[in-house]
Amino acid sequence: MEGRSDRDHPPPLRLDLHVHTVASRDSVLELSEAVRRARERSLDGLAVTDHNALLQSGPLQAAARGAPGFLLVPAAEISTRDGHLLAYGITELPPVGRSYPETVDAILRQGGVPVAPHPFRWVHGAGSRGIHSRGLAAIETNNGRNGRGPNHRAERAREALRTGGTGGSDAHSPGEVGQAFTILWPEAPGLEGVLGALRRGACRGEGPGQDWSGRVRVSLQNAAKRLRRGLTPV
Repeated sequence: MEGRSDRDHPPPLRLDLHVHTVASRDSVLELSEAVRRARERSLDGLAVTDHNALLQSGPLQAAARGAPGFLLVPAAEISTRDGHLLAYGITELPPVGRSYPETVDAILRQGGVPVAPHPFRWVHGAGSRGIHSRGLAAIETNNGRNGRGPNHRAERAREALRTGGTGGSDAHSPGEVGQAFTILWPEAPGLEGVLGALRRGACRGEGPGQDWSGRVRVSLQNAAKRLRRGLTPV
């Protein structure tokens, strides 16, 4: 039997793999608006990565019905003892507040895909120790809210580890959606194709980080939100 050719595979996909909706305490972005903005930017889908919260299938399915052909990836951003960790394709939240390796294992046990977001951000980044966790599928090299320096450092770490790279806007408001995104080369259609591409490292982050003035603006916004939350972290 002859092997499959590249023509048998689905075309590349462009997805924003890091989007926060109002289910995150620090976001003002409604899911319907996130979908609308992503489609305006000609993206094929997005991942809903709320902080320690997993959007149930009902709202995801409802949003998908309103956007035929648009892919919505179930995901969450988990707070670990060592920094934040993205979990794609999960059906239940892993425990919060455990170590990075423990949380990676918990995601893998339910068939999910763990990815290290903004690893070199001074707050919530897992750093060099976290990205060496066994079983980590990829590193987020292009975070739309990061400064360009931390993004470049993440890309250098990805090259050294020879792993996949992802991109996501880390959007918390409508105008941020799609400012960074991931190109994936799936071998199958739909969600399984996306998860498979992440596992194989068949993915690449795209999109610039923030310049100095952008980082100052985001930092001030984050400080104001944290004050409104009573200084509690996300």
